[in-house]
Amino acid sequence: MLNIQWLNFLMFILLMMPGAFIYILKMLPYFRFKSLGTLYLYVLFFFDLILSLVYQSTEYIYIILFTVCSVILSLAIELSAWKNPRIMLRTFQIIQEQKSIFIFPILEEFHFRWMIFLIGKTIGITLVSYVLISGLAFGISHLPYLGYRSVYKVIQGIIFAILFLKYGILISIICHFLFNTFVYFYRQQE
Repeated sequence: MLNIQWLNFLMFILLMMPGAFIYILKMLPYFRFKSLGTLYLYVLFFFDLILSLVYQSTEYIYIILFTVCSVILSLAIELSAWKNPRIMLRTFQIIQEQKSIFIFPILEEFHFRWMIFLIGKTIGITLVSYVLISGLAFGISHLPYLGYRSVYKVIQGIIFAILFLKYGILISIICHFLFNTFVYFYRQQE
């Protein structure tokens, strides 16, 4: 019989490596030509959905419902199956194109702050360890498309983890959203 503590530890390790699963998906024919951002979205969504069900994280069920809708919209737009008036379609296309502003802050904060905290608590990691692990996992997950520049994501992840511990998930999502929005507008000026 598998000890539940070992299962929690295994889930904790897998939770820290969503970036590695991007490479696994890239080997499958359907996902071969998808962008890294789209694959990252699918991986985060899948991880968060499974972990929410396993750990019965009902406090954030609205976040999961939002992510379900976001992924469904993303797929519908990508497959050109969405039949809405032009304005609605353009709105959804903007959300799809700018998922780093609209969708990723929610998914990443839920994944790298809340789920790592929740599972880390079950295996007994300290708050300092949580902050460091959360930041490191956040940085590593950005390696596939940022490379060595993902080092600053470790620092950003540590800051968001501290904000999460001090003020809660909503504040860390808002700060992540503001940071991504700033980066988006900064890149538009280049």
